[in-house]
Amino acid sequence: MVDTNAHKTGLRRYLSLRRVVRGFYCVSILMSALLLITVFQLYIGIYEVQGVNRHKHRNWLRSVLADNFASVQHHYTIKAAKNNKEPNTQLLQATSANFSSFRIINKKHRYQLCDNLEILIEARDSLNQIKTRGGDFIFAWLKDEERAASVAADVITDHQNGNYTARFTLPWSGASKVSVLLIHASETISTLKRVRERYPARFTYKGVYRHGTKEVITPCHFSTDMYLLPNETGHTNNFCDYTDSKTKFPWFCLKPKDFSCDDLHLHGADLERANRHFKLLKSENERRIYKRKPGYIKSFTSAQIYVDSSNPEDISRCTSLGSMTCSVTTPPKLPNMAAGFYYRNLWYSATCKNHNKLRKPRIRSCLSNRNIYLLGDSTLRQWMIYLTDNILNNTIKKSTGNKYIGPHFGVDKKHNITLLYRFHGLPVRVPMLVNMTDLQYIPNIIDNMRGGPNVVVVLSLWAHFTSSTIDFYRQRWQAIKVSLLKFVTRYPRTKIFVKSANTREAKFDLSNWYAWELDQVMRQELSSLNFVTIIDTWDMTIGHHTGYNVHPANGVVSQEISMWLSFLC
Repeated sequence: MVDTNAHKTGLRRYLSLRRVVRGFYCVSILMSALLLITVFQLYIGIYEVQGVNRHKHRNWLRSVLADNFASVQHHYTIKAAKNNKEPNTQLLQATSANFSSFRIINKKHRYQLCDNLEILIEARDSLNQIKTRGGDFIFAWLKDEERAASVAADVITDHQNGNYTARFTLPWSGASKVSVLLIHASETISTLKRVRERYPARFTYKGVYRHGTKEVITPCHFSTDMYLLPNETGHTNNFCDYTDSKTKFPWFCLKPKDFSCDDLHLHGADLERANRHFKLLKSENERRIYKRKPGYIKSFTSAQIYVDSSNPEDISRCTSLGSMTCSVTTPPKLPNMAAGFYYRNLWYSATCKNHNKLRKPRIRSCLSNRNIYLLGDSTLRQWMIYLTDNILNNTIKKSTGNKYIGPHFGVDKKHNITLLYRFHGLPVRVPMLVNMTDLQYIPNIIDNMRGGPNVVVVLSLWAHFTSSTIDFYRQRWQAIKVSLLKFVTRYPRTKIFVKSANTREAKFDLSNWYAWELDQVMRQELSSLNFVTIIDTWDMTIGHHTGYNVHPANGVVSQEISMWLSFLC
């Protein structure tokens, strides 16, 4: 008689052993590839010293790696076929930071201060195939971690064939290293564009209506073409219209049954509904492509360079403007040049001789007898917090609204300094509910404000607009521009500043690419206003050692404020 239990046990052991062998096979292929990379790097290091042509050796390595990884790809293609699934070619053909590379063009043994450095970036996909089109979103910067120094690339040129060149100006002496970060593959950019253009009301907001003891929540947006749940679609022709009578900025909420449109009291972001909606907007392939986080692109040769100087602490702004006083006519940055650089954690502007080590007594003296209006998003609220907590004396702080939205007041009675922070109005992406009465649009605030030589206005609005359309954002700045022109006619000696967007953490609808596009719109719209000074904080955050965050670290905020004070003090 056959022992069925023994037979089953033996079969299980056999299947388990087969899985172990398969796993060992895949791991051995990957380990072989890693070993080849290590050996090749040592190999290149020897030949680099001897001045041998390295490009043919790099190509040899790629051909070997292609064979190894082709085996891995073949394994997963067979596995997908066995599961009756097609291999995900779209995902495999997306730009991959792991296979892409860069090299320094015509690398010198030593450079001089303010020399140009160029690198060539070659984009490849996950099959190790050279990309034949451009469109990737790439950051590049030069850094020296020991001296807390960094500078963004002056310009990154997309040659539309999978190759990119990045150019740097070398502003400090000593050793530095090039870093290249793939923020988004071109395939991800295509997804971002498609979603933005096809679904302008993709993010979701909510309004809270109250009448007596009754309360109800309904969806809201700047368009009536908003995302509605199945039980809400029967009300699609019944919206409350909250379009601002002066600015014509649109806003709508689905009108709840048995409530008046005047019963709207609170506003907030509806994150649960937004997450549900986002899942419907992207295909499975697009979701997989977008899940790829930003990745560093490596160099097959040394990415380190050395700038020669008799003084190891030599630095230079490398422009004629760098020695001039900061004034209202100072541009935020020069064409095809970074806005400045960090050295020892201090920011050195390339467009004027900025202050970066102002002492508190001088700042207080500079700001004395001034009324300062900070109007915009939470990156300006950071300025408010930094000024009141670190600069001013015995500031009396007061808030009459939500801690995120304000309004917030700060008064230094000793030096007669008044600060006011107000949010820029709808849209507001914070999930905490805010009072509708605390939300005012910036053009309306400016129209009702008094100016003069002791009044300073700072604007910044971008972070809450990444999930809107370009036209919606442009309309906001066009209205602000009209109000500013009328304002300076009434009060020509008022000082007006705009803080640009900064880099942020990577999320689908809060993408750095969206933020960068909005920043370009702001600069275009304000380019004709010679009385507005733009503080470029985009370049200030690209290569900073604290990384990317919508709310930059205090070390960055302090340098943003120092740059701003350079125009006042």
